[in-house]
Amino acid sequence: MAMTSTPQLITTQNPRREGTGYDKVYQATLELARAHPNLTLVDTHAAFLAKGKDTALYPDNIHPNDIGSRLVAANLIGNGDFIDWSSAIPTGWGLIAPGSAIKTTEVVFSSSFASCLALYANGNQAARLTRYFRNSEAASLIGRTISFAVLYKNNEKQRLPYINLVAKSGGATRTISCSALQFGRGSISGNSGWMWAVANEIPIDADISPSGYNFYIRILPAFGTSAPASNEPVYIQRVIAVEGDLPRGNLIP
Repeated sequence: MAMTSTPQLITTQNPRREGTGYDKVYQATLELARAHPNLTLVDTHAAFLAKGKDTALYPDNIHPNDIGSRLVAANLIGNGDFIDWSSAIPTGWGLIAPGSAIKTTEVVFSSSFASCLALYANGNQAARLTRYFRNSEAASLIGRTISFAVLYKNNEKQRLPYINLVAKSGGATRTISCSALQFGRGSISGNSGWMWAVANEIPIDADISPSGYNFYIRILPAFGTSAPASNEPVYIQRVIAVEGDLPRGNLIP
């Protein structure tokens, strides 16, 4: 059914790890997309074929595991792993003085990461790291239900970081605090002390201007009513946004 004022898409599913049980459905979906060029095709099936239906992507014959889900749930935030540093701060991010950030290799979540970001308050409780969602990046988020997650590790000598999302949702601009979740069996996996700060299933209003400055996420390493006594940093490994009602960390142990 065509809805002229509403964007529409059609999506495929991942292939079976063994066998051809889904192949006819997949081909029919492609034919439908070709017959209706106004539909946007999201071909998640092809991503698994490109990997040769690797067994590492599945826990069984049908469903993708966490690694397989990475092929489907792409991070909608550019430079969310802080790999690209064009100056004193990672590309696409902003700092409020006197806060500072460095790229460090001394503390990482796991060996799959070469480095992470260390964020310092430098004696100011308002110092923060901010990511404004604008232009094409904003367009990929606006009008969708998005789940945000920040993977971080703080020092016991420092205050807990304050992480929030500012977005127009449900007709009003809201400040949404990201709730902290601790890893289970952290000491066993070697990831003790790492936390997820999560804001899940956030409906982003469709009438947000992509060129505006009212849609962003910010991380304050030492937020409070007074200046922090310590200058220990908060370590930030990843900031991720995916479409859907649950965050996906896209982590490889």
